[in-house]
Amino acid sequence: DCDGSILLVHTPTFAGEKNADPNANSVRGFE
Repeated sequence: DCDGSILLVHTPTFAGEKNADPNANSVRGFE
């Protein structure tokens, strides 16, 4: 996952939050 790697670089904890965070959809579109 290219988007997964970039997210980890920015915020390691976000990886777990994106699963519960409804805003994750917006982040995925960011890539």
